[in-house]
Amino acid sequence: TFLSFDTLYRWLSFIGYKVRYVRNITDVGHLVGDVDEGEDKIAKRARLEQLEPMEIVQKYTNGFHDVMRLFNILPPSIEPTATGHLIEQIGMVERIIDFDFNFYALAPLMHAAAQWVALMWFFCGAKVILHEGSFDPVEVWRTIEREKVSTTTVVGDAMARPLADAWDSDGPFEVSSLFAFSNGGAPLAESTKARLMEMLPNCVFTDGFGSSETGIQGSSRLAPGEKAGGTAVFDSVAEGTKVFDENDREVSPGSGSIGRIAHSGFVPLRYHNAPEKTAETFREIGGRRWVISGDMATVDENGAVRLLGRGSVCINTGGEKVYPEEVESVLKDHPAVYDVVVVGVPHERWGEQVTAVVQLAPGVDPGDTEELLASMVAHARGSLAGYKAPRSVAVVEEIQRSPAGKADYRWARTVAGSGSATDAATGSAPPAN
Repeated sequence: TFLSFDTLYRWLSFIGYKVRYVRNITDVGHLVGDVDEGEDKIAKRARLEQLEPMEIVQKYTNGFHDVMRLFNILPPSIEPTATGHLIEQIGMVERIIDFDFNFYALAPLMHAAAQWVALMWFFCGAKVILHEGSFDPVEVWRTIEREKVSTTTVVGDAMARPLADAWDSDGPFEVSSLFAFSNGGAPLAESTKARLMEMLPNCVFTDGFGSSETGIQGSSRLAPGEKAGGTAVFDSVAEGTKVFDENDREVSPGSGSIGRIAHSGFVPLRYHNAPEKTAETFREIGGRRWVISGDMATVDENGAVRLLGRGSVCINTGGEKVYPEEVESVLKDHPAVYDVVVVGVPHERWGEQVTAVVQLAPGVDPGDTEELLASMVAHARGSLAGYKAPRSVAVVEEIQRSPAGKADYRWARTVAGSGSATDAATGSAPPAN
């Protein structure tokens, strides 16, 4: 293998071709003298040597380079990719599609919801369409119509709700080519999803979650006509994904316990030049190496993972923990709310007070915020425990989000703590239910 790509590179260069890079995909199994007994060879070697799979890959990658240096052979400019079996490489080729398929990447390419999925479809042989310029929901629908888009991915309500509004104001559009509508990276409110499902009655709707460190960890899928089982509930969970409590014990399904999402298997070795962050995120539990993300979750009786939000923005009010994304998903269904970010602001008696920073729906009079807050509290208590309902509200012209649609909680805390929020009439402690 070494001599083959070295000779090929030198010959192509000699006859005038400019070789941009050389990539070597190899099966490392033959290097360890294993007999194929059905077990993945990398996983088996990792088990025998008590190392992580990626450490085995790195070990044999280093071995490749040592031999290349020994014989003065040109190394590949893209490092060798180690796989367990050659049949997996054959499977990669067989997954290349032989029919027209167009993926439309809406999120910025710095975001995994666009970058990863675009590359996934690109490597499958699909056509990838990139959105030019700032997000324009009407132009998105026209592009889907013009390019005969097969599937697209949004990042939460920040993209999905303007798309629904544009359909109502400028549609309908001819989008019969679209058979799948996906969401990832941020929650999609049930009311927004219901609107889109009515507009796209023949589409499959999917939600996914994961991280840069873990890859895709879970998903949920709704066939045409099905009803959502709740926001951020994922009934298909990737192998190697677990939820661990604060004592590093796996959360039992149906227990109601809250833990952190974790993943084991093919995970990175470390963060570059960040030993403290590496030690915090990459940990050993039960003899296995895990990535512990900042996402908090519970596990339903059927094994579905129910995401609550990031632990770093969790609100502690009267000794109770409130996860902003859980409250936001409910408040977004309120008819007067177009967008909302929920934060905790300091409170002398409760520690923190749940505060909603709200962008009102078009046509809603912002005059009486006390009435709005009372209505929002009543709406929230229809789905949540009372202590999770907002105790104050700040109305803004527009919610600030990142280019990828992520909530800017730092900005929201500044707004909520600026004195512009209207408080509800409260007692000595937040209500328990």
